[in-house]
Amino acid sequence: MSGREKLAVAATFPVDPPRGGGQVRIFHLYRELARVYDVELVTLGLPGTSANRKEIAPGVWETRVPKSVEHAELEWRLESEAGALVTDVAMTRYYRHSVDYLDALRKASRGARAVVASHPYTLPAIREVSDAPLWYDAHNVEASLKAGILVGTDRARELLADVESVERACCEQAEAIWACSVEDRAELVSRYRLAADRVLVVANGVALDELNYVAIPKRRQIKRRLG
Repeated sequence: MSGREKLAVAATFPVDPPRGGGQVRIFHLYRELARVYDVELVTLGLPGTSANRKEIAPGVWETRVPKSVEHAELEWRLESEAGALVTDVAMTRYYRHSVDYLDALRKASRGARAVVASHPYTLPAIREVSDAPLWYDAHNVEASLKAGILVGTDRARELLADVESVERACCEQAEAIWACSVEDRAELVSRYRLAADRVLVVANGVALDELNYVAIPKRRQIKRRLG
């Protein structure tokens, strides 16, 4: 035990290796927060895969739990009815079918300084297992983003209402809210009537420590050599 405070982070998708935008944000954000906190990511993997836990960066652990077959089948049925991918939104309805995920989240949340909802869709699962303070990492303004995706069917419109409801609940309950941009911050404040000082801009950045800096004279030399 490090003796440091702990953060538990709930996500609807695996993080390691970080390839997509959401994965990259989570990986680098919590890699930096691990300077202060021990971080436990609880993520949802594909059905039929193995559960595992590993350290993906110093002080950052990912516990990956496969969603249950029943959870996946309900989700696929919902996608067919909605005419769109709804893996994240479906989590708000079907999380109880992935009991192992709830167990892992309960364990990770025990004694945590806060539990972070990475996207709002894990909020019902978080509240099922923990009464720790909630932090909300808003990767987008989800209600606006999904308004362009969940269209055309009654089920899609129903799910869009679910999105706004869970996003509103996250904003109302969270002790801290992180927006990715000034524009997202302004929209969250306006849409959900939030006090502006409750929403911080935590922008996506650049991992400078992973880039090799090449000085201007050296760049020119290489360009000349390569023609």
